[in-house]
Amino acid sequence: MKLNMESQRMELQKTAAAHVRHCRYENNYDRIIKICGVAGCGKTALAAAYVQNTKFHCYFSFQGLDQKNALTAFKNTVSAWADVSSASNWAEVFRLLVPFFKKHTSKLVLDDMEHFKGCDAVLDAIAGLSGFLSDMKNLFFLPCRYAASFGEHQTFYLYPYDYTDIRKAVPTMAAPDVARVYAMTGGIGRLLADYDEKESFQTNLKRWMQPDSVYHCTMRQMVGDNFRTPASYHGILYAIAMGQHRLSEIAKAMGVPNNQCKTYLDALIAAGFQVLLRMADHEISR
Repeated sequence: MKLNMESQRMELQKTAAAHVRHCRYENNYDRIIKICGVAGCGKTALAAAYVQNTKFHCYFSFQGLDQKNALTAFKNTVSAWADVSSASNWAEVFRLLVPFFKKHTSKLVLDDMEHFKGCDAVLDAIAGLSGFLSDMKNLFFLPCRYAASFGEHQTFYLYPYDYTDIRKAVPTMAAPDVARVYAMTGGIGRLLADYDEKESFQTNLKRWMQPDSVYHCTMRQMVGDNFRTPASYHGILYAIAMGQHRLSEIAKAMGVPNNQCKTYLDALIAAGFQVLLRMADHEISR
């Protein structure tokens, strides 16, 4: 299923433009814009689509890289912009890029930084650009899952698609199937993209239930990425799926006190699992 990201791209453009105006007015040049949302909602795709409208843009992922290899790989990525081969740290890389930044408008996407051990050094290097640049021609977009990641910066929240978005994407789909798709995916772009609208909902559901499916892997990754003890949260989600929607019922199914179960549920909601918990939320909050 292909969903149009144009509305999200336009909203990001408005956010970036408003941020640039604010920074100029306050004479405070914060070049970082965070794109925040749950795993699989399309943060990276949105950032990449947005920066492509700028002549000088680049995408760089820190995934699987240690500090030394990340620095080397980034230097190679921006080598067409400036000779940064002599840089031995992030601050030096960005200082060597200053002449290029002064001359050209550029947008950079720095992805998968949340678990990168050298994250602070990169952020400090970007902040250090303010000592050399007196405009906002150069922006850095940082996809992240948590609003608290990377400190206080302008944040654009990317929310999952809603029921109406799915209807627009596949107008021929029957309303009950749209509701079922929304209930199963929570509007998460990665899951919706894997849905084959040429097949029935039942056929897609059978495929999703396979252990190696995108659906199965994405949901497991979402819990695993957010929590140190994912087994506890699997138990909550299973209890809700089995129709146990009251706090006392879920706690009993898990074998934990009500207050401990409530703590787990609050953590799930804070991590962006609201859609999955919507059926139970009314009873839980009572």
